[in-house]
Amino acid sequence: MLNHAVVGVDFSSGWDAVQNALPSVTECLGVRRLTLVYVLETGYPAAPELDHEDHYRDRLQALAEPLREQGLEVDVVVVIGRPAVALNDAARDVGADCVVLGSRGHSAWRDFFLGSTVMDAARMAALPLVIVPVDGAMGADGPILLATDGSANASAAENAFLDLVLQGRRGHALHAGPQANGASARAVEAEQADLRLEAMAAAGVTTHHVDADPREAIARMARDEKASLIVVGKRGHNPLAELLLGSTAEAVCRHSGVPVLLVPAEEP
Repeated sequence: MLNHAVVGVDFSSGWDAVQNALPSVTECLGVRRLTLVYVLETGYPAAPELDHEDHYRDRLQALAEPLREQGLEVDVVVVIGRPAVALNDAARDVGADCVVLGSRGHSAWRDFFLGSTVMDAARMAALPLVIVPVDGAMGADGPILLATDGSANASAAENAFLDLVLQGRRGHALHAGPQANGASARAVEAEQADLRLEAMAAAGVTTHHVDADPREAIARMARDEKASLIVVGKRGHNPLAELLLGSTAEAVCRHSGVPVLLVPAEEP
């Protein structure tokens, strides 16, 4: 259950969109408590901010008030460090269940060379990460879409998806890829995905297996079904190679027009 979320606040031009989406995001995930976190960045360009901790704490408190009026429990924290690391550390320190960040939709080339807080956080996340596109739209009543490939890395995402569905949300589960055939590792994973889809169908989930590129199939289904959230898994706590090699998880995180719940694989 995702009861407590750390929300990264940067006061950028896109923050208003993230703030406006928070009620729908918290309702969808069942979140009841938020910790708003602002990171005073270390390093020369941001060094003058380090004396302004009280100023940013006051700004966070101003953001917290309307959220409290909506019935959420809200705390505020100002920390110092590199954003992705500091946000993950803050989430651990306050005992949060997930981290919420806004994504500005940077180009893949810019992310590759310069990095971004969102993609860095995705690479190192030990907790589920909710990515809210600032230029996207979230339909509060839309179904939740799970993208699974049947691998062990997807099991934690599948469990998170089922937890949300059991709270009364409509769910669609998608496996995009060739039908199981032969004894290769991919075929075994495809067979596992089909078996899991069958079990989900018995629980009332609408299931789909399509022979198509996963990235295209996920985007198309999210659009056609007006999904409120996409749930996808990632490989453990440090999947740098995965995210730099054009994986499905990376493509969904970068380009989705609706919020994405990225769930790390369970550690063995």
